[in-house]
Amino acid sequence: RHTRFRNVTGVQTCALPISKLDAARQEVLHALPEPLPDGKSFLFVAAGRKPEESGIFRASLDGGQPPVRLIALPITNFNGLQYVEPGYVLYSNQGRLMAQRVTAGAAALQGNPIQLADQVSRFSASASVLLYRKSVAQAGSQLVWIDRSGKRGDQVGAIADYGSVDLSPKGDRAMVDIVAGNQRDVWAIDLARNVPLRITFKDADEWSASWSPDGSRIAFSSAGPKGN
Repeated sequence: RHTRFRNVTGVQTCALPISKLDAARQEVLHALPEPLPDGKSFLFVAAGRKPEESGIFRASLDGGQPPVRLIALPITNFNGLQYVEPGYVLYSNQGRLMAQRVTAGAAALQGNPIQLADQVSRFSASASVLLYRKSVAQAGSQLVWIDRSGKRGDQVGAIADYGSVDLSPKGDRAMVDIVAGNQRDVWAIDLARNVPLRITFKDADEWSASWSPDGSRIAFSSAGPKGN
């Protein structure tokens, strides 16, 4: 399993691997790629057979420099990763939504992480708004808007088996992954019309899509063709 980038502005698309599992760390998974504002680097989650080697890493898109671990933590029920201005890394691990202050471009940590909420299964945020879903045992789930005061707003999309959710930089679209027919695929929801558009069609589970800072591309995780 590895991370991929895809251009979503044109008709033709292509996906290229941008990370490689580190055998020395006994890594088994790279997931949740999150582009950084400099347009040259990104964050991702790496899980290994040794929990002490796992965590959130920063890497260059061109592969010119080896990945650097930014936050060390065991990956247990990890459900989201996002960089938010003015300089925070948000992540959900073991049901806890955390915020870690970082320097410009997420180059180094500042202070200790702060817990924002618990029992969180999915989230997305901008510089002024945080949207998250509480863990609830039910068939399917419903995305909804929540303002800063905690007031419930309009529903987003239909009831479905949602995975991650990521708002576009302009706030006009949301990238989600949905399980249907024993397969997980990436979808884009037009928030003005509340209309979903399927993005991935291959015989593979693909999930955890996130937008590039200019909204022209997405990054997502892919498990490769089923049966491999």
